[in-house]
Amino acid sequence: MDGWWECKALDQLVDRLLRARFNIEIKLPWYLVWNTIKARIINQQRKSKAYVIGERHYDIGNDLYKNMLDKRLNYSCGYWKNAKTLDEAQEAKLDLICKKLKLRPGMTVLDIGCGWGSLAKFAAEKYHVKVVGITVSKEQVRFARELCKGLDVEIRLQDYRDLKEKFDCVVSVGMFEHVGYKNYRKFIKV
Repeated sequence: MDGWWECKALDQLVDRLLRARFNIEIKLPWYLVWNTIKARIINQQRKSKAYVIGERHYDIGNDLYKNMLDKRLNYSCGYWKNAKTLDEAQEAKLDLICKKLKLRPGMTVLDIGCGWGSLAKFAAEKYHVKVVGITVSKEQVRFARELCKGLDVEIRLQDYRDLKEKFDCVVSVGMFEHVGYKNYRKFIKV
């Protein structure tokens, strides 16, 4: 991001790092081992901590994200099949997601972990659907509401475990790491 290094063949770099077997040679500090054990015993992604993730990870200001993400602020990998730029890859991803959801005008879509609202805006504009986006980040809610102003989009500060209503389809892009394995069953039931 700051231009400290460049790698023209990232796949070759990763391959060399894996072949070097750093994962075997490096001994883990005790606190990392303890954190791993603790994560297996304690539900660190429990509902009472949901908004802490938003505060610590996303509510640090949008400038960082504007400098490292595409113009739509997508925080997940793009679809590079025919793309030449990050913006093209992200737009291709959004379109692919909407096609896989088989969106039709008038449907109501739930976007769990809607981030800065890029998928909600794209789906509402291009596919003429109503979108309800939820996130645990106050900064993202503020940004997404402004981005989607005038569209059939509702952005909420809400945890997925508090949802009660029904939707025609549900999508969640790039937030599964925040669910935690102890909550997978509940997440899938939503």
